[in-house]
Amino acid sequence: MSDDLPLLVGLKALLGRGARYVVIQYDGSGDSGGIESIGGYKELTLRDRIDVPTDLRTEIERWADEISGNNFDNEGSYGEIRIDLKTLEVQHEHSDRVMETEDYARKFVFGDPPKKLRRIKKS
Repeated sequence: MSDDLPLLVGLKALLGRGARYVVIQYDGSGDSGGIESIGGYKELTLRDRIDVPTDLRTEIERWADEISGNNFDNEGSYGEIRIDLKTLEVQHEHSDRVMETEDYARKFVFGDPPKKLRRIKKS
């Protein structure tokens, strides 16, 4: 994971600028889609957005594309990836669009190999 070192350094710098979380949202269908938004936030209320510098944004997009799987075929998919900058814990929620929606989630520590997405059973 040495390729992620510039990303890790950038995330720690964003923490130093007052952000506690980075939130990445993606969406797409057919053969198109991608990252919709990337923001730094003090709280998960997603208010008081802290701008992410362009070079760090590029690193986050590269990493998030790998994590999200870019599965935009047919009806597509959407999701959100949240990084806690203090603990480096990653919360990834992903939904595939099919005739019905299947929801998945996973948690892992940044730098560790991502765990497999687990299907969430809705009641």
